[in-house]
Amino acid sequence: MLVFEKISPVTKVIFIDEIQNIASWERFIRRIHDEEYKVFLTGSNAKLLSAELGTHLTGRYMKITLYPFSFREVLRFRAVTVDRITEKKKAAIIREFDRYLNGGGFPEYVKYGDNEYLKQTYADILFRDIIGRYGIREVKAFRKLTHYLFTNVVNMASYNALKSALGIKSVGIVRDYIGFLEEAYLVFELFKYDYSLKKEYVNDKKIYVIDNGMRNAAAFRFSDDRGRLLENLVFIELLCRNKTIYFFRNTKECDFVTEDRGKIMAAIQVCYERFHVRTGRGEIEGLVEAMKTLSISDGTILTWHQEETIVHNNNSIRVLPV
Repeated sequence: MLVFEKISPVTKVIFIDEIQNIASWERFIRRIHDEEYKVFLTGSNAKLLSAELGTHLTGRYMKITLYPFSFREVLRFRAVTVDRITEKKKAAIIREFDRYLNGGGFPEYVKYGDNEYLKQTYADILFRDIIGRYGIREVKAFRKLTHYLFTNVVNMASYNALKSALGIKSVGIVRDYIGFLEEAYLVFELFKYDYSLKKEYVNDKKIYVIDNGMRNAAAFRFSDDRGRLLENLVFIELLCRNKTIYFFRNTKECDFVTEDRGKIMAAIQVCYERFHVRTGRGEIEGLVEAMKTLSISDGTILTWHQEETIVHNNNSIRVLPV
């Protein structure tokens, strides 16, 4: 535990890193908070700011979630400005985006481009933040599940199918393992939108991961990965923008629908290849079905590098470059 303390006549501030590794840390924080210290806590597990703080510091804390660099932050780091965009600058931005799409936004990786750093960080999170913290005994099965999820990012998954495919003893163990991965911010489950909350939880989920670069360093890659990487990138960006996200599926599927104060506001389809109404019929039909079913006026198709407006069956759809 790293502690830095600064005391002056007007300020009492303490910074503590990885405090979740210390037993009964919540009581200590409550005591010094009551002594009017301003306390900054950092940690690499969602549990740090969930059950423990919720119980002992209700109404006394503010949670800030830090994600890997967004693309705008990468451009800022690379000193690529986004005002007065010339053709030369546009080419530089696209070049950086291609690098970002595959390499992700972990600051150390953006700075040094070291794949071994991503592999080691992935392994450290598995063993230190999850296997060690939760006392997982079936380490091989847990690592196998994690590797499978990273390899099959953005695919549909059910606990029962994962149990059968990977030879894990029970559905409950699969559910627990994925929950541990979520608390460590390695993977995220996306639920199908349904008016019934019960159906939301029992339906198949889609799995996304925290960072494309870490995913590529830790998992098998396939020839069609760019489409999946683009969809994963859009998901993480929506999280960073504090959107409540679901996917839609009826007879067709729409990648994302976003909710604001209980109302579905937008439908988003992600398509890496250049989009065309005739060849992209599935994307159009899934988007339009979501818009009609959920009474959404805002429909968007996000592509690698394309911009236009499409009118399809009286629905206006924007096609935009990510």
